[in-house]
Amino acid sequence: MTMIEQALSFEARGYSGCEAAVKHDETDSAITPFLLWCWLGMVVKGLRRFHWLLRVQYDLRGVQSGQGRRGLMGEAAGYQKAIAAGGQAGWPDNLEGLPMAYLQTTGDFFYGSPSQQRLRRGR
Repeated sequence: MTMIEQALSFEARGYSGCEAAVKHDETDSAITPFLLWCWLGMVVKGLRRFHWLLRVQYDLRGVQSGQGRRGLMGEAAGYQKAIAAGGQAGWPDNLEGLPMAYLQTTGDFFYGSPSQQRLRRGR
């Protein structure tokens, strides 16, 4: 999540967030802007799916759903700001803690869906 949060920070300062975050990454990794963009899309999809519960815990009035690069970055930034502002006691104040909170609350995965829940194709 740290790379995604860095991308959101760079985007807020007027840079192309994913490219800037990858360029400024000091680890020896093979992360590309495209890969980071895909991760961001996956995180936003999880946040959208989790929205029904997040709105009870956090003030999400600043979250605007969007399309394209700017829309997706803006939506992720809206969630990040709402979560950083704090929610109900016991809930995380950063994006890193959300997947575990979601799993503990719902019993489901925050990212993607388990193979048992996917439809069988071709049968």
